[in-house]
Amino acid sequence: MIVQAPPGASLQYTTKVMDRAAAIVSANHDVEGVFSVPGFSFSGSAANQGIIFASLKDISERSGKAHSAEGVLNAIRGQLMPINEAMVIPFDPPAIQGLSRSILPLAAALRASCLSARDATTPSSTMQ
Repeated sequence: MIVQAPPGASLQYTTKVMDRAAAIVSANHDVEGVFSVPGFSFSGSAANQGIIFASLKDISERSGKAHSAEGVLNAIRGQLMPINEAMVIPFDPPAIQGLSRSILPLAAALRASCLSARDATTPSSTMQ
């Protein structure tokens, strides 16, 4: 999902909206995991942008059209409509050859990279 908050919105504002959207997505029983990247989008980085990645459970655990990727997206799309603080647009990304459609390994690598970068720039006395 891409998230676009109003121009000039702070990273804190965008993160709050993304947390709300991620909670909605996480509540879907067909979703295995969710990973958010506030301040980043496919078009660059800005405090009012973000991306939310979601991974679905294995297809063997989901049966019926309502539990397909398209069915889950349609269900989530409707649940995200009440969020009016930002545009939250769910979409089905294309598969990446060699990685399948599972985003969790990529998400874990991105999170580890972000945490490493944060740790390198954050004084140890302020880390929790």
